[in-house]
Amino acid sequence: MAEGYGADNESYHVYRGQPDEAEDYPGRSDLTVAVTRVPELFEATCSDEPFRSGDFSRRGEIFCYLKVDGSEADDMVFEDRDAIERAMEQALSETGSGWLLGGATGLRYSYVDFAVTDFDVAVEALRRTLREGKVPRRTWVLYFDTSLEDEWEGIWDDTPPPPSWGEEE
Repeated sequence: MAEGYGADNESYHVYRGQPDEAEDYPGRSDLTVAVTRVPELFEATCSDEPFRSGDFSRRGEIFCYLKVDGSEADDMVFEDRDAIERAMEQALSETGSGWLLGGATGLRYSYVDFAVTDFDVAVEALRRTLREGKVPRRTWVLYFDTSLEDEWEGIWDDTPPPPSWGEEE
């Protein structure tokens, strides 16, 4: 259930989940708490219905999320997800390639939801920023679009594939 609260004249919505324990979690299946500026979009990404960025886009945005494996974050410079969000927001703003929508915490992973207008520029800016912050090797940029659900970009050159729905749990 969503709960609204305001900060700086923006309305945020909080969602809570109760995922089952598993060895690993494809997509965002381990979400426990999520905060978003765009509840309709967030709810659509959690729906069983196919998601298309174009259904929510005003400027040709593609809606994506960052997925960070918190179980491998020992060397990370960022103190928490909020610090990652601030660094991402600055990188996207400086390149004019996107903006943040919200974030989430799961049993194993942390997530940052964002929109991009120039995917390649945004990913390169995020790679530079997140590498400087020493995010874990298991950190990915993933798409919300159903048609792109098997596509991903690793933050590191040796980032392994993210967990997928076809894997045994």
